Amino acid sequence: MTGGLGARPWGPGKEVTMVIRDRIRMVLWTDEHRTFRESLEAATAAGASLTGADLDGAALQGANLRGASLEEASLRGADLRGAILEWAFLRGADLRGVVLRSSTLWDAALDGIDLRSADLRWADGRDISLQGALLMLADLRGCSLRRANLREARLRGCRLEVADLDGADLRGADLRGLDLQMVRLRGADLRGAMVEGVILPGGLRL
Repeated sequence: MTGGLGARPWGPGKEVTMVIRDRIRMVLWTDEHRTFRESLEAATAAGASLTGADLDGAALQGANLRGASLEEASLRGADLRGAILEWAFLRGADLRGVVLRSSTLWDAALDGIDLRSADLRWADGRDISLQGALLMLADLRGCSLRRANLREARLRGCRLEVADLDGADLRGADLRGLDLQMVRLRGADLRGAMVEGVILPGGLRL
């Protein structure tokens, strides 16, 4: 990089100011498809607009993205362990292979998101909206999805041991072949869900 941290590497774009650890300020310049960035470790971008940003492989461990807009953004393979994403908007984002282990996702809007092969172990996604999301082969062990909106979500091949789906809306979801023996499902709505081959608590196979 040349021209210093505040230099704008290419044409007009949207300025997004972030705070790194001890309040060192950093500026990201974004245009329609690209984002210029250095390190984002432990960043704070609460309420920031990063719609359509390219953050593939970004290191965002512990980042505060509360209420941020990341709709249609690409975060493939990004590391968001321990990140705070309460009330964040990620509709239509590409999070294939992302690490969201132990992250906070309360009330986040992730409708239509691509989370295939993502790691959400021990994430707290209470009241999250994942309607129509692609969650095939995702690791959801220990994840809290209480009262989550999972209508028409695709969960084939997920690992769900010790996950909490109490009160979740799973209407029309694709659950085929899942082992739900160690999953909390009290009050969950499974009407219209695809459940062929599902193993329920007690070993009952559908």
